[in-house]
Amino acid sequence: MSGFKQCIINGIKEGLISESNGERLYKNFDEIKDFYQYKKNLTKPEAEQRAAREVYDAMKIEEAEKLRYTLQMKAKMQEIEFDFGNYRNENGEVDYANAYRAYLAQDNWSYKPNIENQATNEAKKAHSLMNNVLEQFRYGWGGLQSRKQKANKKLMVRELMGERTGNVNAQELAEAWKKTAEHLRKRANAFGMKIKSRDDWGLPQMHDTLSVRSTQKEDWIDFILPKLDIQKMVDESTGLPFTDKSIRQALSQVYDNIATEGMANFKPGVNRMGKAMHNRRLDHRFLAFKSADDWMAYQTRFGNGDPFKTMLDHINSMSRDIAILKILGPNPDAIHTWAKSMVRKQAAIDAANEAKGLFKRKKTIIKDSKLKGVKKDQVKIYRTEQDRTNAILENSDNLMMYHKGQLSKPVDGFFGNTFAALRQLLTGSQLGGAAVMTLTDQHWMRHTAKFNGLKSHRANINSVKFLAEGMKKDKKLARLAIKLGLGAEMWSSVSAVMNRYLMEVDAPMWSKRISDAILRGSGLSHSTQANKWAFGMMALGELAEEVKTPFAKLHKNLQAQFKKYGIGE
Repeated sequence: MSGFKQCIINGIKEGLISESNGERLYKNFDEIKDFYQYKKNLTKPEAEQRAAREVYDAMKIEEAEKLRYTLQMKAKMQEIEFDFGNYRNENGEVDYANAYRAYLAQDNWSYKPNIENQATNEAKKAHSLMNNVLEQFRYGWGGLQSRKQKANKKLMVRELMGERTGNVNAQELAEAWKKTAEHLRKRANAFGMKIKSRDDWGLPQMHDTLSVRSTQKEDWIDFILPKLDIQKMVDESTGLPFTDKSIRQALSQVYDNIATEGMANFKPGVNRMGKAMHNRRLDHRFLAFKSADDWMAYQTRFGNGDPFKTMLDHINSMSRDIAILKILGPNPDAIHTWAKSMVRKQAAIDAANEAKGLFKRKKTIIKDSKLKGVKKDQVKIYRTEQDRTNAILENSDNLMMYHKGQLSKPVDGFFGNTFAALRQLLTGSQLGGAAVMTLTDQHWMRHTAKFNGLKSHRANINSVKFLAEGMKKDKKLARLAIKLGLGAEMWSSVSAVMNRYLMEVDAPMWSKRISDAILRGSGLSHSTQANKWAFGMMALGELAEEVKTPFAKLHKNLQAQFKKYGIGE
């Protein structure tokens, strides 16, 4: 027996290594030893020495990652505890429940960033990096695209998969997407994920769970295996190339994860928090296809055949995950559960003091015109502190599920899709004539600008320019708005795809096309997007002009808005 194996045995006996980890180390050691002994023709002692060194190095990296994860979790808990004690609600009261809810959605009494606005910011930044891709492949009426757009998409995919097409435009589009995807990868890793860089990575795989489930495991493996470039794929457990046997075992695990929506390895009572988000996208770059044709063939049968939709969906899901990681740390589910426990503990203490008359919150006044003979300021809703806290925590749970994409997952897929389609049809029919109402948006933009201490007329002027540009082929202003990070909602309005593997269920495409065509045809989509871009450009322009102005000389309303977000002199 090698000395390294004996070390593992001793570690298990002394309680330094768990039995499951010991078995994993044994397996990795043997696989690496066999690789060097039989594939690289080293002697057995040499192979054992190389295997021991690589397993040991991998162990050190794993321990470093665990330490990093632990420190990040501890720092996030300390941050939340500090905010709980310093947050004040609209009545100036300490309020743990609303302090935590402010992490999940906009709160007028908190200057802290939240998941809601951070997800939007991350997506808009990604859009700004690939604005030329968005412009060339943007959807027309009803989400339709021209033959030229479809042909260019295929050329771009070939460039992304390492095939040289000789088309300069396709090469530039591919580079823009790679820059965007790499930006998202680095952002995710900065907040705790462990997504490895791969120079040959082109596009993610979007798996349709229903399509995969309806296929036998062996048939799915037989379909995908000839399309994979095994030489580019690495066995994560050993760091070695796959063998014919190990690749089928790995694909079997991939199939199980897709078919069970990630529940294949779930252990009730053990994985109480679920899979930590910092590990969740490790398999996103696992599959490496031989060519663009192979990738498109798989996506057409088991995923989404439109690469532009795949790109946009990747941006949306990555932006959401980055925002959740940034706000709640590398294991958001664990932080969510811990934070709720902290809130409930404080609520119990406050409730006990409330019963003794030592604690009291301001109550909400009932405004009911049917109350006769009773003054409204004398009638108040009696709500215990625990009732109030439970209601806010229930709302926090719903917000968390929404951000993770779980809230829109229907209990019954048939009825879920049926009513999702109905919602799209009602949107088109009921808002078909709403464009005329957007004329009042000009008025509200002026008031919003004044409220924030900005020059009110500039947004109105910009809006008219955007509306005029909408009738032209050249979209210079629109490109500038997207580059500035102001988003491109209308250019990707029907892009969201049904992707049950990521727990998102969207409306059927035909219903979205109808709704989109009506809203575009009526001018509502154009007007709304023009107003958003116009106000955003006005605000950025105003701030740029005031960059050298002393804080005390800014408009008092602008000072107030800065202070609201924790920005002082």
